[in-house]
Amino acid sequence: MKKIIHILLLNTLILNLLHSQNSCYQLSWADEFNGTALDLGNWAPQVGVGSTVSGNAELQYYTARPQNIQVSNGSLKIIALAENYGGNAYTSARMQTKGIADWLYGRMEARIKLPVAQGMWPAFWMLPTASYYGSWPRNGEIDIMELVGLEPSKAYGTIHTHDNDAVKTFSSVYTLPTGTFADDFHVFAMEWSPNEIKFFVDNILYSTKTNTTVSPYPWVFDKPFFLLLNLAIGGPWALAPDATTTFPQTMEVDYVRVYQKLEDIGITGKILVEPNTTGVTYSVPSITNATYQWTVSGGGNSIVLGQNTHQITVNFGNTSGTVSVLVNDGCLPSATLSSNVNVSNNLWLNPNFENDYVAWDTRPKFNPIVNFNISTTNVGEGAKSACVQVNTVGAQPWDIQLSHTNIDLVAGTNYTLRFKAKADANRTVPIAFIRTSDFGGVVYNSVNLTPTWQDFSINFTPTSGVNAMFNADLAGAIGTYCFDNFVFGRTTALPITLLNFNGFAEKKGNRLTWAFADVKEVGSLEIQKSEDGLNFKSLTIGSKNTHFFTDENPFDLTYYRLKMLDLDRKITYSKIISLKRDNTEATSQKDFILYPNPTTQDFTIQFKERTASVLECRDVFGRLVFAKKLDVSLQQFSFSTKSLGLSTGTYFLKTDGVGSVVQRLVVVR
Repeated sequence: MKKIIHILLLNTLILNLLHSQNSCYQLSWADEFNGTALDLGNWAPQVGVGSTVSGNAELQYYTARPQNIQVSNGSLKIIALAENYGGNAYTSARMQTKGIADWLYGRMEARIKLPVAQGMWPAFWMLPTASYYGSWPRNGEIDIMELVGLEPSKAYGTIHTHDNDAVKTFSSVYTLPTGTFADDFHVFAMEWSPNEIKFFVDNILYSTKTNTTVSPYPWVFDKPFFLLLNLAIGGPWALAPDATTTFPQTMEVDYVRVYQKLEDIGITGKILVEPNTTGVTYSVPSITNATYQWTVSGGGNSIVLGQNTHQITVNFGNTSGTVSVLVNDGCLPSATLSSNVNVSNNLWLNPNFENDYVAWDTRPKFNPIVNFNISTTNVGEGAKSACVQVNTVGAQPWDIQLSHTNIDLVAGTNYTLRFKAKADANRTVPIAFIRTSDFGGVVYNSVNLTPTWQDFSINFTPTSGVNAMFNADLAGAIGTYCFDNFVFGRTTALPITLLNFNGFAEKKGNRLTWAFADVKEVGSLEIQKSEDGLNFKSLTIGSKNTHFFTDENPFDLTYYRLKMLDLDRKITYSKIISLKRDNTEATSQKDFILYPNPTTQDFTIQFKERTASVLECRDVFGRLVFAKKLDVSLQQFSFSTKSLGLSTGTYFLKTDGVGSVVQRLVVVR
């Protein structure tokens, strides 16, 4: 019998060795739990009511207390207790690597001894780092190991995808030949590669899921995910503890390890830094016998420490660049890993949603009905905006949140946040910066949204240095809420924010008006004019705080722009606007001037006096082509013939103003 056991062990060892050689996996991250407390450099405990944190109707309150989280004798103990705490009858712990470490592909494994009493629901699992495809379940979930106490000999491996907003689950189960998972430690692992996820218990492959497995539903497992460990109590699957359940119950973790192939290993370090930041570290896993050759691009950026090692220190200037490393581990051909670093005073990642919801967190609580959409038509600035459609009201406004995470705040520094927002009706939305560690408040505020885009600005000074998140609480009323163009940073270092630049032709001359979010950002300001739109000369306007100017000597058609110098001595220009003056008797009877006409692409209408609110366009057969509602606060509008759907031909424009005159527009290509 002993001989058979030795042969089986030898076969397992050989298979493991072959597996390691064929896959070329390298250890890229691990926690061996050899200390005396949880390493907060590896894990962030989550605190709060279990049903709020998870949305699974769990019965425990998650804490970060030593009563629920202990590290001793080389293992982590997640301890569930029966005690009244925070309005719940039980306490336990849940921790994650979100904001600390995440991975795209690799082998994730943990050696764990599990509790098996009724009501126990331990899990080792993964969630996506950002809302790449929308809110859960659109982003997917990978459950490397789940167990419920009612089935003490069964471990489940599961992936979750979606059918629109409906979860689609693909699960498999491994059953121990003898005994339960509480008798000893077992190794639970998942190997993740493009279009394939494999599940293992004690190195026995028991399930393989592929993109074909989930078809016709989407394979969403192509973005970085982070790790979680938790011990839940109750819920619809595990059921509540009963008379057979004793406390405390413990989930004991010997280690957690992540292995990756060389081409899947990423560079760890900041991807957004302020200008002239020094001492920023970047690293890749330390691999035995590997060689490293680092490079940093961008003017003024330099490596000051660590070349030829797995970690370097970089000083940045004022230019964005790329941190790259050529790694050769002797297993695979050498690979070049890269990380783009944005150098900016705007400390908000993905501020315009141009990368959809990357760097944003959109997971709703209590399972409300909500759609987190990216709009390309209802946009405040740029090409995209975030529009959140709330279909059910929550018990609290924060039951649905649009969140931006991992914001480092420096004590005593004055910060400004600016953004654009609107709603489908007048609505008040609470917003806040809160501490990531315990969700305590840094600053609370609210904004009053209307059906038109508005600019909002908030200033605050934190009293302590913290890592924070921004939340907009949207569960207070059914409706659609849209956000765009976030700018955040040290108040004195923010770039110039020009809110508007408009022009009007008046009897005295051409009147120009403008407004900044904060005139203190403007080092100097010039108005420039041109007769051809190419060659500009400066006009004297006096104080930089002036917000209007009249050009008393305009051309028949004059082009204008603002030249702005910020506090960092950087020059930016506004959009170019044009004003046409026409004093002929014929055009003086018209309510607006139309130019250029004929046009090949764009045209402008300029009102003399505003009595109109709608512009109509008809073709030569009298058929309505479009009707545009006009902002009554403006006197000049520019249109694109392409966006209006105007092909080559003749059209007739008329407003609803008193005494409006039909004017002909000719479009040529």
